[in-house]
Amino acid sequence: MRLKLTAILLMIAPVALAQQPSDDSLTRGLLNLATMQQLANAMEYQRVVHGSYRLGSSDAETAAMLGVDAAQLRDPWGTPYRLEIVKNGYRIAGAGSDKTFEEGTWLTNAEATTLTADCVLVAGAFVRSNRQWLLGFVTAAQKSEQSLPTAFPRGDTYRIVTTPANAWAWLRINEIEGEAMLRDPKIVDAMRERITQDKIQALSQRFLKARVTQHSVRGVRIPRVVDEWGTALEVSFVDPEGQHFRIMSAGADKSFDQASWSRPITASLNEDIVYDDSSWTRVIDLDTLAQSFLPPELQSHPSMTKLKTAAGQQIFKVGGDVAAPVPLLRGEVPYPPELEGSRKIGVAEVTIDANGKVVDVKPMLGLSPAADRMIADALSHWEFKPATRAGQPVAVIYSVTLSLAPH
Repeated sequence: MRLKLTAILLMIAPVALAQQPSDDSLTRGLLNLATMQQLANAMEYQRVVHGSYRLGSSDAETAAMLGVDAAQLRDPWGTPYRLEIVKNGYRIAGAGSDKTFEEGTWLTNAEATTLTADCVLVAGAFVRSNRQWLLGFVTAAQKSEQSLPTAFPRGDTYRIVTTPANAWAWLRINEIEGEAMLRDPKIVDAMRERITQDKIQALSQRFLKARVTQHSVRGVRIPRVVDEWGTALEVSFVDPEGQHFRIMSAGADKSFDQASWSRPITASLNEDIVYDDSSWTRVIDLDTLAQSFLPPELQSHPSMTKLKTAAGQQIFKVGGDVAAPVPLLRGEVPYPPELEGSRKIGVAEVTIDANGKVVDVKPMLGLSPAADRMIADALSHWEFKPATRAGQPVAVIYSVTLSLAPH
């Protein structure tokens, strides 16, 4: 009997091992679900903000309407998703790793245990997926790793999200957005801001191309592009030679206020945002917005419970019972000469210990290697009144936004 049981176990073992996906397969499976949820969120956003579900007549038009990268209209194995407007609202179907749609399975076996399975999402909810099976392979250690460098990956997510930990985080971010879309205006606000920023950057490409091919941007026809609050983006040419241009959004208050541009920007959606040539000179940090609705493990830094300073002080995140540090001594940030004489925005994550001393600086926007060094050096000499938790000084990671202006 014992020999027979051993033989049976030996026969089962290879099958069980075959069910364990590789890291690459697990990442693709999670990304498939995350991307389908992202597309569903974009459809729901359209209904909430614009009053109807819409799809374009081409992939490029659909991607622009949904505010996603065109690569996200295909699954991680390269097969186009089926996006359809149906009686119940809309349907999104993915073919799985076998790249073959099997429509006869769509209403059966709601929880699949293979990567080849079609996954189907109708009106915001999966009617068939392999989510539970996939999540069974994501370890606790992977869930506690640094999730993503940003809560809002830009461009082709498949090139940015390349590990099971990051794919799990991207899935959860999109699930949280989907769950809160109809009841939490902060989610809709964050998506309005993200799509507006993407529209501005897309519009800038028209002028950058003309500057290369025509050696001037003044002759370019300016299309009417509206931000997500319904106000047309303003475009101006800031030099007689037509080499430099500026694109502006008025924000949620639909009112331009150029007098505000010289003041530090706040995390208010009423703020004007400004894009000069190929970089932001005034912008709301989307990850700061994300901190208002994403749990700590899904924000743009590691779990706070694991981080400590070199002196052994636990590092906290500002928010809840943790009050922000207050700058007491600000050192001047020199203007990097390679930034071509226009005002720029710099953002850095600063680690401040319980004595108010800066112990680490990580520039976040990558303006240039020299600019990042200047920002890090300047901020390392700032002094703060320490952050506090329940009245006691604590170490924190804190986001600092700088305005870099030529003198």
